[in-house]
Amino acid sequence: MDSSTSDKKILLDALERAAALPLRTIRCSEVAPLPPGNWERPHSFNCVRVSLMLAGSNGIFIQYRGEWREIEFHAGEAMIYAPLSWTAYAPRRPGYSENLGLVMQPGFLRIVHSVGDPVNGDKFHSFHISKTLRASTSGLIDLLPDAIRSGDREGTAPMLLRQALRQARHDLAAAGENDPIRAKELWMRICAYLAENFPVLGLREETAEHFGITPGYLSNLFARYGRGRSFNRTVNLLRLESAARQLADGTSSCGEIARNCGFPSPSYFGMRFRSVYHCTPLEYRRRQQKLRED
Repeated sequence: MDSSTSDKKILLDALERAAALPLRTIRCSEVAPLPPGNWERPHSFNCVRVSLMLAGSNGIFIQYRGEWREIEFHAGEAMIYAPLSWTAYAPRRPGYSENLGLVMQPGFLRIVHSVGDPVNGDKFHSFHISKTLRASTSGLIDLLPDAIRSGDREGTAPMLLRQALRQARHDLAAAGENDPIRAKELWMRICAYLAENFPVLGLREETAEHFGITPGYLSNLFARYGRGRSFNRTVNLLRLESAARQLADGTSSCGEIARNCGFPSPSYFGMRFRSVYHCTPLEYRRRQQKLRED
């Protein structure tokens, strides 16, 4: 049995259990800027995400009821993440946890099943549905944030979520054993994601997890389509280009610009900047100011 077949069977079972699970609570994140702070793996997506706890418990930071707060959710509780809302991981709880996720990307649905198991080790399974994904399935998922914000948490929202889970299972069952989106299209979507999120991006592994692929496959995509730019070089160049614009157009200090662009320290920012622009950030700012004056 190949890994795609194995993932599909595990996800079909998880979707069936999720659709039959009594829903205790459904919460929806609110759209607000990421507060300052040293958050663990912060993310902001341009799509609707669903996270349903099948067993155990876990914690997440979200904007909820006007405040940025840590929410702990347990088996039978769901989190709906509205597009462009921020999330960050809370310190991991000891013990077993099992989670099912749906990520409604343009043109495909990503289904994710993750297990946190301190005894047998963590496990992660995912599958992309594109060809067999029905418009009604994606439409149900997209409706969930509005259904929850309308205040009908006990009636319409649980009904929509259960129906979305059933339909996602039907669409997955109809999918081929390998129904991924095309490799170049995936690479282009990854590049768009990097352009939107480069100030807060973490490790390559986290980006790979976001798209349901392995870190090795992510590197292969950049080797194939990146024209000599690896994943890390692409992220660094996005940060440096943003820093150069801020140096030329604003009065922020180098330390502020380094933080805004995701560099861990001003000294590291200066080193990376010199490697590309062959001058210090302050020298670059003076040159740009002189050009404007001339």
